[in-house]
Amino acid sequence: MSRQLTRKDVAIAAGVAPSTVSRALTGSHLLPQATIDHVRKIAEEIGYNPNRLASQLASNKSFTVGFVVPEMQKRRGPFQVGYFADLLDATVREGEKSGFRISIHPISYIDQNSISKLNQLYLSKSFDGLIINGISLNNSLLAGLLELKIPFTTVGYYQDNENFPMINCRSFFAFQEMFKALIRKKYQEIIFVGGDMQFYDGVSQKSDFMQALQSSDIKLIHELSGDFSRKSGYQAAEQILKIERKNKTAVFLANDLMATGFYRYAYEHQIAIPKTIGVIGSDDEVISRTLFPELATIRQPREKMGMLSVQELLSLIKGDSNQTKTELACEFIERNSI
Repeated sequence: MSRQLTRKDVAIAAGVAPSTVSRALTGSHLLPQATIDHVRKIAEEIGYNPNRLASQLASNKSFTVGFVVPEMQKRRGPFQVGYFADLLDATVREGEKSGFRISIHPISYIDQNSISKLNQLYLSKSFDGLIINGISLNNSLLAGLLELKIPFTTVGYYQDNENFPMINCRSFFAFQEMFKALIRKKYQEIIFVGGDMQFYDGVSQKSDFMQALQSSDIKLIHELSGDFSRKSGYQAAEQILKIERKNKTAVFLANDLMATGFYRYAYEHQIAIPKTIGVIGSDDEVISRTLFPELATIRQPREKMGMLSVQELLSLIKGDSNQTKTELACEFIERNSI
């Protein structure tokens, strides 16, 4: 039986000190990135697999990132929502590159006990930092985490006066392209059905829509509110399709799930899409390509959002005080529903 390789073997092969190997494998900010990459490449080439428990004890770290999602009462679980599933998939892949695992924590954002629960997990070394997803604008969780000095970054949340990494996407340029496509297809009017305004995604989406509309010849004739659910899309269809429309009209719904509700109502009442009304969703879920006709939508760069959230959090964990606010651009996907 061949003996198990040690860090000393990696050090000899890489031409560095054993302490440098330890720092490189944990991604220490004390080393240049080129040294980290070199040592990790050598370790992989010679087949070195570090003892995870020993690494944890030596560094006082768990090498785990907590992925926090909202606890959904009376609704389907968060990972049945494509948004959270896509972000999780990206964070798992990016965390693995740096030797970090991902642990999942469904948390009630309105329960004060949630802060205490996360603090206990942090103190017990269950994770080294948190990625907070889908948090409402009016919350007490983030202030509690800041006070406890727990490293975290947020996805889908923004506040100008806050000092922690925030990863978001904006739809302004996608809406500009959407309006150009509608004009090209002779649409003259549009109806806006918004999402839940308790969340930054809902607020920023509406703001970007209205801003892009100002430079377009398309006329907004009606506005409704929804909550990102299929039911609210169905209810919106019931109202919208009773409105007298004199010109060629499209409807934008805040996400693809709401659009499926709109499609359901249209099917039940024998209303043809896009002949009677054009339909556009947002998120580019798998369902958008299985609906008939395929749903025009706005694609979020979720893979990049998840990747950046891990990178920013690991920088915080290493002691980097740079608090970045990243806004990525969404993309309009034209399909046969308009």
